[in-house]
Amino acid sequence: MRLLRGVGRFVYDFVVGDDWKIAAAVVGALLVGTLLLVAGAPTPVTVLGTAGLIGAAFTTAMVVDVRIQLARGSRAAGRSTCDDPNGYRRPGTTAPP
Repeated sequence: MRLLRGVGRFVYDFVVGDDWKIAAAVVGALLVGTLLLVAGAPTPVTVLGTAGLIGAAFTTAMVVDVRIQLARGSRAAGRSTCDDPNGYRRPGTTAPP
């Protein structure tokens, strides 16, 4: 039973990973692709359409997550409020002593 539970946790972590929204979008896009194939759509159209849906879903999930992080503020996103790792200093901040 422990082995089965461990395999289940591995599969869940492998498929879902950090973001369940991306995993759900990929499953949805694959479902749409399967339905297109069953309906008799040409294979190249199905492949390109499914790939486009996966790309659009991934991009949408990333944009939503970034906007949520930005709405919470720069500290929630793990950024310092005074300077950037690349050396950019935000206007209105002073250099450390």
